[in-house]
Amino acid sequence: MNKKMLMINCFLILAILAGITYAAIPDAAQVKVTLVSQEPDPANPGDVIDLRFKIENTGSSPTGDILFEILPEYPFSVYKGNAQINIGSLQSQQKDETGIIVLYKIKVDENAVEREEKIDVRYRASDDTINPTWTYAKDCPIRIRTRDLVVGIESITSSPDPISPGKEALVTLKVVNNADSLVRDLKIKLDMSGDTIPFAPIKSTAEKSIYQLEARGIANFEFFVVAEPDAEGGIYKVPLTISYSDETGTSYSKEDILSLKIASKPDVLVIVDSTDIYSKQKSGKAVIKIVNRGLTGIKLLTAKLESNQDFDVLSQKEVYLGNIDSDDYETVEFKLDVKSKNDVINLPLQLTYLDSTNNEFKQNKDVALIMLSSSDAQKAGLTEKSSIGYLIIVIIVAGGIGIYFWRRRAKKAKRG
Repeated sequence: MNKKMLMINCFLILAILAGITYAAIPDAAQVKVTLVSQEPDPANPGDVIDLRFKIENTGSSPTGDILFEILPEYPFSVYKGNAQINIGSLQSQQKDETGIIVLYKIKVDENAVEREEKIDVRYRASDDTINPTWTYAKDCPIRIRTRDLVVGIESITSSPDPISPGKEALVTLKVVNNADSLVRDLKIKLDMSGDTIPFAPIKSTAEKSIYQLEARGIANFEFFVVAEPDAEGGIYKVPLTISYSDETGTSYSKEDILSLKIASKPDVLVIVDSTDIYSKQKSGKAVIKIVNRGLTGIKLLTAKLESNQDFDVLSQKEVYLGNIDSDDYETVEFKLDVKSKNDVINLPLQLTYLDSTNNEFKQNKDVALIMLSSSDAQKAGLTEKSSIGYLIIVIIVAGGIGIYFWRRRAKKAKRG
């Protein structure tokens, strides 16, 4: 009895399983449409993409001939071939590897924006011509990404510009999103860690970020920096990194550089260092000292002195002196023939040079050459008393004494 009951139960289970399997297979044809691939994925505006659709029959009966049609709307259009094609008949259970693959070449409009677009397809029996009934497969997703999703630096400003050694500056980066879609987690980081970069962040870190930047949007990133006190003048490149992500979550990062100038306003002092011309209407040498009192050096210095109504330049009129570092000096010597009787002779010295960032400067400096009388020059210890003068005095005194004694003798002789 137990064996019979066991056998009956087994037959019942097999019958139930067989019924389930049979019920899962439909009696009629069942068409299934699937978007298999998109190449390239994502697509860029202006691209021609390949869309492959798989058409399967999961039913138990053939389909008969089927018309299949793609329905592109902006920003899509059929690039090559026909939108509607006859794919023939699908046999029962023609699916998976045996399903039919249909290829369409679709053009993406040049002005398409970054987002996920939808495209529809439909199908029907080819002999259904009197009152055709279409079946739609809607909202097949097509991904579009802007071709040049670029976040770029439109301008860089420094206040002040240039930056003096030891001074602070506000550096502003004007950043623009050139894409037609927003970007997220936009970060800019300045790398001032290099030994050759004489800058350091101050008042804030060297990294700034914003949550998002809208399409075609602009944002200003401000960094406070300070130049090292002993920094030499010049133009310095500071590496930076820009990172962000698009709406699809794809991350981007690129490296770039910005340039900052270090220089100070030239401050040149010009004085007479020494001279042997103290008397009016005399000739001699004048040595002029040129001192660089600025915080950065000057380069390619040339000094020029032209003759005028007060004096003539007897030596070379233009002299090249080269470079002068900060807190240093050079001297230039001119031989002059003074024609004026003025107490002060003005020497109009013309200086031409470049600053540390190669900006050219031309300056006219008036140098005062003071004229002294002989006695004032002697009092100042600038000249020695003339020995001829002493000789004349001695002669006069000796002559006076001689005349005195001669007269005295003459009187004595007359009395005797």
